[in-house]
Amino acid sequence: MEVWFLFSLASVLLNGLGAFSIKVAAHRDYNSKFVVFVTGVGTLLILLPAALILHSLTTLTSQLISFSLVSGLAISWVAVTKINTLRYIDTTIYFPLFKVVSPMI
Repeated sequence: MEVWFLFSLASVLLNGLGAFSIKVAAHRDYNSKFVVFVTGVGTLLILLPAALILHSLTTLTSQLISFSLVSGLAISWVAVTKINTLRYIDTTIYFPLFKVVSPMI
């Protein structure tokens, strides 16, 4: 089986797990910034060794690192906003709206 296909399956499964964990964090009133920080560190600890095993350090260009940092900050901001929003809105309203509006943006 191709590596890209395995990564796409893992991406789909982890995305669903991420959406579920964000709802749990909002429901239990966890600190949203801490939850996002721990998730980011965990992702870095898992994916950085995998990237280094599949490719060498020479593939890490300054453009790639800059893009990764900017996208990580944007994703973190969206996750913190999701957690804070889910404290006030039911998931049956929020997630369909999010899935329809976010592709339009």
